[in-house]
Amino acid sequence: MKRSRRTEAPAPNPIAVSAERILDLPRWLRILLVMGFSVALTFLLMPLIDNIYLTTFFDPSTVWLPATLAAGAGVVMYFVGWRLLIGYAGTQLVESPAVIGYTMLGTLIVLLVIILFVIGTVIGVDQ
Repeated sequence: MKRSRRTEAPAPNPIAVSAERILDLPRWLRILLVMGFSVALTFLLMPLIDNIYLTTFFDPSTVWLPATLAAGAGVVMYFVGWRLLIGYAGTQLVESPAVIGYTMLGTLIVLLVIILFVIGTVIGVDQ
């Protein structure tokens, strides 16, 4: 008796499926997502950069430096997100692991900002 070989369809790649779900969101929602991630990164870095700046090398002539560094990091996050999640006119978006990595990193950043906001609200800052 011969055994029949059943050919089953290969299991879909979970990374590709997740990336496809993210890229299938409406364009305006992906733009808001990227914008939220970049603003959250700026909010997350501001206190850290300000603390390092004020404690190590404060100079009245360079008071613009901390804000520029934090905003620059947010702009970089925005452009990377635009490239991965939104795309330019005429480009085909690719379901890559970078899409998942960017989304997970952005989600982690937003969660950290929310946690730090709640801790700051409940505990406060002693000055």
